[in-house]
Amino acid sequence: MSIGLLGQKIGMTSVYDAAGKLHSVTVIAAGDNVLLCRLTNENHGYSAVQVGFGRQKKSRLTKPMLGQFKKAGVEAKRFVREIRLPADLPEGDINLSVTQFQPGDFVDVTGRSKGKGFQGVMKKHNFHGQGAAHGSKTHRRVGAIGNRSTPGRIWKNMGMPGHLGARSRTNHFDQRRGARRKRQLCNREAGDQEPGCADRVA
Repeated sequence: MSIGLLGQKIGMTSVYDAAGKLHSVTVIAAGDNVLLCRLTNENHGYSAVQVGFGRQKKSRLTKPMLGQFKKAGVEAKRFVREIRLPADLPEGDINLSVTQFQPGDFVDVTGRSKGKGFQGVMKKHNFHGQGAAHGSKTHRRVGAIGNRSTPGRIWKNMGMPGHLGARSRTNHFDQRRGARRKRQLCNREAGDQEPGCADRVA
């Protein structure tokens, strides 16, 4: 059973497959994952594992968190996440390295997209815009958003300016292209680029 991993986005590069075809890939460093605890259906009502990733200074953690790391016998970690499982894992070691995935496997990658601040409708919703000539006074504005006296209100989900980005986003069915065991780097095909900027955790 494959278990999800936490990783840090390094950047992008290109690799060749066995047929000599060039693929653009995103490189993710996922070699610092440690198991903190197992959650079983009998004790907790669901099955999961708690995974830690990334180094953290002890002075920046609370005493309960330090106690949790001490109990697990690992150094302090910056990110702690629970990964749900369909069933309890059998007793024994758990593979938390990139070797649990084989080249060609499809995985879901979740990350936080780049924050772009407050944006207008042309950038946020891909609106066409209005007249670009000198006579027009509303080139990039949203235009009319109202309605008649019935219903006398603005419809929900109307495309309007607002904050763009900085949200959790999942790319489904990304194909894994390979891994480097020594450095624990995972390459995934970048047809739809990994959410977030470089050095961000996914």
